[in-house]
Amino acid sequence: MNGKKVYIFILCFGCLLTRIEAQSSEEEIFENFKKGVFAQEKGDFQSALSCYENIKDNELYIFPFVRLRMAQCKDALNQTDEAICILKDLISKDEKESAWRLPVNYHLAKYYEKQGNNNLACEYYRKIYPSSFLPWWLVAYLTDCGTFLVSTDKFQKEGADCLRKVVNYGGYNLYRKNALLSLCLSSKDDDKIFAIRYLLKSGYLSEAWFILYNNVQSEFLTYVGPSNAIEKWRIFEDAGKGFVSQVKQNKQIEYVSLLYEYALRCSISSAKYRLANTIFDLMNDDFPVNFDPGEYLYWVGQKAEKDKNEEHVILYYNLLLDRFPQHKKVPDALFLLGLWFYNKGEWEKAQKYLESIEKNYPQSSYYPRAMYLLSSIFEKKGDKLKTQTYCQKALQGNIGDYYVHCSADKLIKGFHDNDAKIKIVPLKHLPVSALVKSTPLTMDENKIRQQIGTDAELKGLFYFSQLGTEEKEWIAYYICNQIQAGKRDEKDLVFLSHAGPSQVVWDYIYSIHLKEFTNVCDEYKNQIFLPLPYYKSVVEWAKKMAIDPYLMWAIMKQESSYRTSVISTSNARGLLQLIPSTAEWIVKKDSRLKEIDPLLWKYPEYNIALGTAYFRYLLERFNGNIVYAIAGYNAGPGRVDEWKKKMKDNDLETFIESIPFTETRNYVKKVLGNYAGYHSIYKGF
Repeated sequence: MNGKKVYIFILCFGCLLTRIEAQSSEEEIFENFKKGVFAQEKGDFQSALSCYENIKDNELYIFPFVRLRMAQCKDALNQTDEAICILKDLISKDEKESAWRLPVNYHLAKYYEKQGNNNLACEYYRKIYPSSFLPWWLVAYLTDCGTFLVSTDKFQKEGADCLRKVVNYGGYNLYRKNALLSLCLSSKDDDKIFAIRYLLKSGYLSEAWFILYNNVQSEFLTYVGPSNAIEKWRIFEDAGKGFVSQVKQNKQIEYVSLLYEYALRCSISSAKYRLANTIFDLMNDDFPVNFDPGEYLYWVGQKAEKDKNEEHVILYYNLLLDRFPQHKKVPDALFLLGLWFYNKGEWEKAQKYLESIEKNYPQSSYYPRAMYLLSSIFEKKGDKLKTQTYCQKALQGNIGDYYVHCSADKLIKGFHDNDAKIKIVPLKHLPVSALVKSTPLTMDENKIRQQIGTDAELKGLFYFSQLGTEEKEWIAYYICNQIQAGKRDEKDLVFLSHAGPSQVVWDYIYSIHLKEFTNVCDEYKNQIFLPLPYYKSVVEWAKKMAIDPYLMWAIMKQESSYRTSVISTSNARGLLQLIPSTAEWIVKKDSRLKEIDPLLWKYPEYNIALGTAYFRYLLERFNGNIVYAIAGYNAGPGRVDEWKKKMKDNDLETFIESIPFTETRNYVKKVLGNYAGYHSIYKGF
């Protein structure tokens, strides 16, 4: 009997050693991968290649991604033929269209394009296509793909289709602009007209003018004269209706209509409203073209707001409401008119527009704020019942909306409302500067490993998410497609969000799954939209800097949507969007950052350390005031000092509403809303 026990003990011990050895082996592989990634990021491709070559072929899911990185290093070392061989060998062994197949096809296309082999470049570019939805990272791939294909004779239509997808995606203005300019290279008039119209709509007037002039030069010279003889906006004032009547039958009438739209937008940009009205009437009455007048009226109303021109604000927004009552911009116009009169103290007029949102557009993103403003109007009138009613209506908005949490604060502060609906943390109840005393949500890596089990994709996602590399985005895309095909449970979306690829998950939900997603319980929905990615690094550095970790996630959501490699137009980088000079400065200033390399800003541990240390500095500068620190993070601490001097009192809500920069004012509100949302979801009230 004793011998049997000894045998079982030895057997179990042997299994344990095997498991430990396997885990140790995996950790060693991942450490080699990490070293390779860092070397590759710094441009030391030979060292990176050596690290990757140390990772031998095995059953681990990470290996194909290692091979892809090896190919990238080979290409960087001018060994493109070898890079191509590595990737073609990889594809030949893939039987199930794995998560890494699409990026491999993309790199093969780029390598063949580099070698001048256009036929094979076309072959692989044509394989780069979203299967069911378009994630943010694939936008860059499609831009390159479309730009190449649209320049060919055989695949121009496919290229144009790729570029149109990029344009219609919504965000990422840089990609959209590049896609539009590339679309103008098409020989098809429909593609060029689509691109020019979108360039105009997006405000790229100079680019649109250059392309327009080259397409309507003969008509332009015939009716107007040499282009250098007059100001651009005067073209149509001089041409008048005679010009319109002569070009109505012209084969290039669409281009001429775009010239009118160009003149319209230029005249508004120059605040020449009378000329704009003349052109607008011509376009709608005598020269009907493919033009959205409702969109135009909204755009002019916004311009008038910036100019503080009340007459035109009221005129153009009301023209939109009267002439195009079904237009998609009607809720926007209603709210902006309501806000305009609210800010002027004309409560009755404001109430009329805001109540229209309540009645007709309860699903509008403006709804919570409209209800909050209505509660404030009735509060000023002394009507407590309606004040309470509208605060409760505002709570129907999403957790994380600034005005939802403002309403909760007003309810609890003024009415002691114990209604079960108020599970929302009010803004005034947020921790200010120090790490909250209660323990935040814990994350047990061993438990996560058990949940992952043998699932290859989730296992790979776990590895890549810790490092924050782009591979996690590819795997997330693959898993979302599996969810849509019914091969995975929808709960995996929560895991994906916490792992880091939140933007991919949101793209998936908004594009194909929105209706079905309404059946998912609120707990999962809230965690998907306010997740806890890069948990270990956030909690570790928040603790070192004595900052509430939920505040850093709130900033991260607003700065980068939890994306590691994003770069802004002002050159701010990574999860917490640090400008390189600021990153270098804070490393020298804070001794706790001595091991942090600002050149590795793409990687969570480094970027989170830099951003958290900088926010700690702002908190200290503003005596722990999170509102001033958040504003300083966006606009710079010097500007906040100037704004503070102009304040008559220390009321933070007044300070927020008086911030002169629209971007910063909205930024502070969104970060505070995110922060309160995090506490509502993960800590309760």
